[in-house]
Amino acid sequence: MCNLVNANKNTYQLWHARLGHIGSSKFLQIKRNNNLYQSNLPNNINPIEELCEACVYGKQACLPFSKERDRTHVKRPLFIIHLDACGPITPTTFDEKNYFVTFIDEFTHYTVIYLLKHKSEVLTVFHDYVLKVETHFNSKIAYLYCDNGTEYLSNEFKNFCSQKGIQYHLTVPHTPQQNSIAERINRTLVEKARTLLYGANLGKELWGEAVLTATYLTNLTPTKAIPQDKTPYELWHNRKPRLDHLRIFGSTVYVHDKNRKRKFDKKSIKGVLVGYHQNGYKVLMIESNKIILARDVIFDEINFKITRPNKHRDEVEREENSTPELQKNDDRIKISKTEEESKETDVLEISENQENISKENAKENDENEMINALTPEMNSHKNRNDLRRSERIKNLPAKSYDEENHHAYAHLIINKDIPKSFNDIINRED
Repeated sequence: MCNLVNANKNTYQLWHARLGHIGSSKFLQIKRNNNLYQSNLPNNINPIEELCEACVYGKQACLPFSKERDRTHVKRPLFIIHLDACGPITPTTFDEKNYFVTFIDEFTHYTVIYLLKHKSEVLTVFHDYVLKVETHFNSKIAYLYCDNGTEYLSNEFKNFCSQKGIQYHLTVPHTPQQNSIAERINRTLVEKARTLLYGANLGKELWGEAVLTATYLTNLTPTKAIPQDKTPYELWHNRKPRLDHLRIFGSTVYVHDKNRKRKFDKKSIKGVLVGYHQNGYKVLMIESNKIILARDVIFDEINFKITRPNKHRDEVEREENSTPELQKNDDRIKISKTEEESKETDVLEISENQENISKENAKENDENEMINALTPEMNSHKNRNDLRRSERIKNLPAKSYDEENHHAYAHLIINKDIPKSFNDIINRED
């Protein structure tokens, strides 16, 4: 602490405060080189190691970290696992993922990541990771390093680690340097994924597939963190990786269509390469916005930005391919319209014809009335112009019983000799 004493006493604390809390090295430099003009600085004043509280409040900084990490005690895989979650990341992926969590083995530097929708899913994926890696190596995880995220502080997480015999170490708050391996691999993966997206001219919503691809490629390439001339893939799988299946991220993919319905349909469907799978490739289908797994594929790695499928271009092609059918439909519509118009015209013509017929009938009736009003000579002349009829007398058929009764009844009516009672009917002679 700077104790300001009487100005008559020349002390180091006095000149240290006068010179703006100068450091001891610079104080000795001033004294040695005599940089001050007519200074009252005595030659017998030397710096003393005494705590200056003002200097602590104004100048304290973080302590340095060692650049080289001691890895001599790490002699097998799964001895130390580093864990870190990254996110939230916008925009979300196609399957609405916002985070990714990284697991990296310190001995092999082999990295495994999971895409998450929420940070609360870390325990679930940690269960999955532990089961898979312990089955792969037939060994147990000894230590787990992670930060002070709330997802690692739950009782469920602590109970699972205690059941598996895992000792997990939490870093000091706001000190990511203590989990530097996980932090550094996250930076590497994000930078590589960003480069893949911009190199392929793809949207940011594919960051999830880009990060998975970046992880896959990072495991195939060597790193200076491993002293041996081996890759993380070789140390993890005990065999050298193959690179002949690698293709440019975002290149155009022609997928063999095995669901063709017609004989002359296209045999291939265009897609975009967005990742790798154990038995094939991950292909994004632009039209349906879905990612499929495919094996029978052909790649275009040269002009893929030109030949890449495009929604607008596909719609135009689909419209061009469908124009004959549209024309047929238009022709059918035109034909139906002409048929309807013809029907309407027929109805109009029929109505007009009926009106004309009614008018003609009215004219004929007027003419007949005029003809009936003519003289008998004209009527006789008209009768002479009629067709000649045969004058032979034809034998009429015999009268039926009904006709005879009809005539008898008519005779009775004429004579008014109608019986009035039943006795009259009985006593009648006829």
